[in-house]
Amino acid sequence: MSQISTRCFVLRLTDYSETSYVLLLLSKEHGLFSAIAKGAKRPKNRFSSVFGLLNEFDGEFSKSANSELWTVVEAKPVEFHLLKQKYSTVQLLSAAAELYQQSIIHEDEAGEFYVLLEKYLRFLPTIKKNGILIFWRFLTSYLKLNGIPLSFEICPHCSTPLTDNLCYSYSLGGFVCQKCRQNDGIVSELMGVSSEDYLSSIESDILKKLPTIGNYIDEISIPQSSIDRLNKLFLHYISFHFHKKFHLNSLKGFR
Repeated sequence: MSQISTRCFVLRLTDYSETSYVLLLLSKEHGLFSAIAKGAKRPKNRFSSVFGLLNEFDGEFSKSANSELWTVVEAKPVEFHLLKQKYSTVQLLSAAAELYQQSIIHEDEAGEFYVLLEKYLRFLPTIKKNGILIFWRFLTSYLKLNGIPLSFEICPHCSTPLTDNLCYSYSLGGFVCQKCRQNDGIVSELMGVSSEDYLSSIESDILKKLPTIGNYIDEISIPQSSIDRLNKLFLHYISFHFHKKFHLNSLKGFR
């Protein structure tokens, strides 16, 4: 029988039976792992209020040699990050959980991903407006940790400095310079597909300011069309470079 004690975030709850959940958890020491919370759906169970999306708790777990699932032995709540948050904040926090659900996080890298999520969960609720900017900053940090940083300054294909108005290439998976855009455009025209999206000056400015976006959070006005476009671009970039389709359903209808 193996045993571990660790602090966790709940990234997903799945019904296991009428009374139990299977939890997808993120731990700083152990990365992503799954555990069964037996009886947690019963109202009078001592764990009934502990497990919810993005709840943080100190847990003790055990696992037999022939089992793939850990079993929750003890769980002490630390913080419920979605509790009493406004709807738009819940959407943005839940989107981070969805992103991690679909990720591969190795145990030796888990600490960095845990700290990134922890800081995001604690900081975003303090923002009164433009929380989407903090989410996009979180995404850029997530991409950097995965070794696929999204560059807004240098063309990733030829290292040419990018112009003020950025152009995203769907077929190349990134922001590209004029020369690479033209080459890409020829290929795309032959294939009969649309492959590029020019960002407005507002959108380009936002992306280039993301590392220090907290200094501008209250003064930026973001059109809904820009929110939709940048969400689409980020999601495409993630899917393109992980070679699988990512879904962030929490952001559907985000306003």
